[in-house]
Amino acid sequence: MLRASFAIVLCVAAGCSEPTPVDVRFITPLATVETLFDAYGVAELSQAEVDRRIAIGRTFHLNDPAALRACFIDWNSAEDEALAGYVFGNIVMAKDVLTATLREDEAEVMIDDPERRTRPVVLVRDGGHWRISLARSVPESVRRELRSMAEERP
Repeated sequence: MLRASFAIVLCVAAGCSEPTPVDVRFITPLATVETLFDAYGVAELSQAEVDRRIAIGRTFHLNDPAALRACFIDWNSAEDEALAGYVFGNIVMAKDVLTATLREDEAEVMIDDPERRTRPVVLVRDGGHWRISLARSVPESVRRELRSMAEERP
């Protein structure tokens, strides 16, 4: 009992606090990407089914807006949904052959198949979570084009 009390006093004196809960949906870069796929309802689909849907021109619909927003560190407005769609579209075409490269608090997720490779998705560590950076994953030219398209809509 005395040892337990001493350990508690040491912990309080050292500034210990309750550990912050970690959301396992964002615990690794690939987990975050899987959460992105899940938000669009494709996480459980085979690559062949995703390819079939792309081939027939079928679009993917957002099923979980809150999970989608949580995947991104720099989601600031409703217009960012189009940027998120760009990121999703870049990697869903080869969702089963993605690899992650980690460098300290930054990661790149990219398609491992050179024939299907697109722009990498950049993630940054946010506390214990990995979040996608829209600013670093979507080229400025695409951002400008998507903004102008949004402004043209009635």
